[in-house]
Amino acid sequence: MNWNRYYRPTRVADLHLLSVRDELLNMLATGFIPQALLFAGPKGTGKTTAARVLAAVLNDPRNLNVVTKQYREKKEQVASLSLVDVTKVTAEQKNILTGSSFLVRELDAASNRGIDDIRQLKEAAFTPPPIGVMSVYILDEAHMLTTEAWNALLKLLEEPPSHVVFILATTELQKIPATIRSRCREVFFSQASHEEISAALSNVAKHEKLTLAPLAITHIAEAAGGSFRDGIKLLEQVAVLNTSDLSDITAVLHRQITAEYTKLLQLVLAKEPQNILLFFDRLRANNSDEQAFIKGFLSFLHTQLVAIYTKNAPTLTSETVLRYLLTQLQTLPSGTHSPLPHLALELALLNMIAKSTTKQEPAAPASPAIKKPAITMSKVPKPQNHTGSAKQVCERWEEILVSCSHRNFGLATLLRSARTIILAESSLEIQVYYDFHREQLLQPKFYTALCEIIEQVSGGSLLLSVATATIPSEAELVEVGQTSLRQLAVAALM
Repeated sequence: MNWNRYYRPTRVADLHLLSVRDELLNMLATGFIPQALLFAGPKGTGKTTAARVLAAVLNDPRNLNVVTKQYREKKEQVASLSLVDVTKVTAEQKNILTGSSFLVRELDAASNRGIDDIRQLKEAAFTPPPIGVMSVYILDEAHMLTTEAWNALLKLLEEPPSHVVFILATTELQKIPATIRSRCREVFFSQASHEEISAALSNVAKHEKLTLAPLAITHIAEAAGGSFRDGIKLLEQVAVLNTSDLSDITAVLHRQITAEYTKLLQLVLAKEPQNILLFFDRLRANNSDEQAFIKGFLSFLHTQLVAIYTKNAPTLTSETVLRYLLTQLQTLPSGTHSPLPHLALELALLNMIAKSTTKQEPAAPASPAIKKPAITMSKVPKPQNHTGSAKQVCERWEEILVSCSHRNFGLATLLRSARTIILAESSLEIQVYYDFHREQLLQPKFYTALCEIIEQVSGGSLLLSVATATIPSEAELVEVGQTSLRQLAVAALM
């Protein structure tokens, strides 16, 4: 028996993610569920389950009168009308909740992504359901649709048939066209908290009559990585052991944690800075212990290195890269005084990726002449009437970094490796050493936030520019052994 399927919530009030539960209950209270919904969030957070539950609500016999008035007769919404949640599951509702009903059609956009697929969907959508009241179309991984398919779907979302509700689900909201998003009611599914996962696990354990210490439930919730699906899967693996011994349970969880380290190393080797930022954002959202994670990651890298010499297990990369990573990461600060958990490791890995994508030039002979750093200026619109103090910004830079970390983790991470240069009383330049960092800072979401925070500190607007500066030659002066190791590792990473 698959516990994830067997213990899926069957009503809105039982949904595990509290924010989603409250939002959907509010919809029921109004007596109307929008005919175009967009569920966005990570995998394993309950998007498909919530969609099926809504379909069951719409086809509950007790809601027939309200649904007829709100959808079929198109009457104005009345405050006294409300939809009731599922209580006693009918035979047809059971089919809906298990994904085997003709009333609910689930499509995987990864394999049904073309315009012909959407045309077929449109033809089917205009056919009233043979039984029940409402047809529900769940389009999973919606971001995979082609542009032509989106255009074909747009009109359908604008004027859906009265008997149809569309629910689009995606793990990558940024890839959904703005024209589609504007026509949908968006519901955001965040990574589940430890408390939410623990509650879901405790409920399953109670029904399965498992005897587990609260600490064991806590460990499983931490290893789940914000996913209900992964948490229940781990609980099922632990149950097979038929033991309450914490050491046995820890061994099972160790395999899951190792998978996290493997994923992080793969992101570094693939040079995917955006996904690395998301990875660490998830660690922070789950309140992952920073010191334990760094220690575990270093131990994982060391185990990989040992495996190369003993040849008793496959490894993900070469000896050179593993030695380089261990050398660079072993001196990371503990993080006890860091304003942002996991910042040290996150920034170290981002810098390694940036170096691996920057062509290394041969070291030039020492010269007494002092050269100014080569700088690539950014194209930033020149605002008028600047009244802020650039000097004050430099003096309060640490305070600005803390404010940035509260507003956007990614922005704070990028600024940690930057330096500020005063060009004039109200003119400031932020210098970074890699083009990727400059491009990221110039993204509207980062640049606008930075300008607003700086303006609060400086007492007015500044002429703010972002530039790429060549790393000073002194920064490249390392011992011969380290230089050789870095060059070999960079070559391997490229």
